[in-house]
Amino acid sequence: MRLIDAVAALSARSFERLCRRRGVDLDERKRISLAEQAARQLAESFRAPDGLPAAAQSALRFLASHGQGATRKELGGGVLPLIERDVAFDVPDKPGHVAMPSAFRVQLVPSPGEDRASLRALLAVASD
Repeated sequence: MRLIDAVAALSARSFERLCRRRGVDLDERKRISLAEQAARQLAESFRAPDGLPAAAQSALRFLASHGQGATRKELGGGVLPLIERDVAFDVPDKPGHVAMPSAFRVQLVPSPGEDRASLRALLAVASD
């Protein structure tokens, strides 16, 4: 899932709340859409959430390694803190499915069991 797709799929009210909560500064005079402006700023300001409960950490790792996402039922209650912190979003056109945008997945530090040669793991530790 791309971050811009997740942001564009939000209702107008949810989009406004997300921008206000995350301090996204939008400029209607720019050539790119408001959703793309928001997605760029969210990706730039992403920091892996600290202090998550064990169930949320497990859901975070699962979503990071499964780009297509998962059902809320599969992830259990651990997905709720991720949704509240705007790390995971509902998948458009797939009711009950949640995914982590690729812009966030590549920024997470690899987990101990992850293949160190995988592209996602290598991108996460690359310098700017």
